[in-house]
Amino acid sequence: MTSAHGAFGPLPIADPDTAAFLLDFVSDPNPSPTHVFRTTDVTAGGATTRVITDTATIDRSRFLFSAQLAKKFYDFTVRGGIIESTGGMGIDYEKGPLGLSFSAFDFATHYGQRPHLKLLGNVNLTQNLFLLGGVDDFLSKQGERSGFVGGGFRFVDDDIKRLLGSMGGKSLIGK
Repeated sequence: MTSAHGAFGPLPIADPDTAAFLLDFVSDPNPSPTHVFRTTDVTAGGATTRVITDTATIDRSRFLFSAQLAKKFYDFTVRGGIIESTGGMGIDYEKGPLGLSFSAFDFATHYGQRPHLKLLGNVNLTQNLFLLGGVDDFLSKQGERSGFVGGGFRFVDDDIKRLLGSMGGKSLIGK
């Protein structure tokens, strides 16, 4: 897999001061092909030959998901679970408005590929607005390395409580 672009998330669900469940949906503009192997025995003139056909398909409309458990230790957060629809782990460092994240996933690679590694830096402009940038798949032997920049809007607990409260969900949030 190559650089995936976050369509939604990550959405932390839990107390961000100690632990969290992170949920993320992404699309991949340059996905790895899915290979299907088919074996056929062909007999001609009394001799049988085994033919193996490899069919590679690329689905560019597929969404990938991440579901990770995270635990915070001082300025570091350790993550693990499913990253972009495959097993993985990561570590994050946050100090004030600056953050640095490293993720490693897709370890069961084929065709000479290496595990997928992603390095990301971010700056929180406000409690809700952030900018980010980084490099994706930087160990790729297939030249799939790519840089990215972006920004986003983050909901925090108080925002979600106000939103649910205004929709009549006061009994759900204990207010």
